[in-house]
Amino acid sequence: TKGCWEHTPHDLLAQLGADYAVDDIEAIRKAINAPKINLIGYSYGTKIAALYAEKFPTHLRAGVLDGVVNLNETDLQVAYNQAQETQKTFKRFVQSCRQQLDCYFADTKTLQQAEAKLAKLYLYIENNKFYDLDQQPISTMTMSWVLGDLLTWPEQWPLLNELLVSINNKDFELFETLIDDSKNNVDYATFASISCADGAPTRAKKLNYIDEIKRIDAQLTWDDYREFDDKE
Repeated sequence: TKGCWEHTPHDLLAQLGADYAVDDIEAIRKAINAPKINLIGYSYGTKIAALYAEKFPTHLRAGVLDGVVNLNETDLQVAYNQAQETQKTFKRFVQSCRQQLDCYFADTKTLQQAEAKLAKLYLYIENNKFYDLDQQPISTMTMSWVLGDLLTWPEQWPLLNELLVSINNKDFELFETLIDDSKNNVDYATFASISCADGAPTRAKKLNYIDEIKRIDAQLTWDDYREFDDKE
């Protein structure tokens, strides 16, 4: 959010957001001269599809929503709920991983011990200089993006464990490949831009926004490797 707020031109932010995405879809419909269109939305995309249906009901032939976002919840409420579920998912991942002999967390007994062991990898990344395939610095934020994406899907848990073991062994080839793959995720980049615009606070609400972010972050302990101040 800090990067979005400080480094995205505000005239660009003014052209982003869910409402603009809905208008973009309508512009596409007009451009292809289609009387009605079909929409399919996944996760955050269900919000865009639902808003389109509300604004242009006569222009929608059919819609499919998979993993529906509750329009009655604010973005912060959605983030809070997701944070709680992500923490539960990490716990399930660790429990599943411990059933394997090569599990990175095999020598841990509690969730707190598993989190402490993961924190060592985060601190190793933070305290040393590593670069991805594009020679861009690898940050702990990058690490959270990659780990969080793998954590979401149980079928990816073996790969997640392989990644943790490889980083622990100072082997970054897999990490670099996964980072490169994430950069090619255009859908995620689009979502991040729209979500940034929807969630970016006004200056008057910024302090309250920071308090809310702290409350959300308190639900997530799996990637807590040190204390952060408000500027971070």
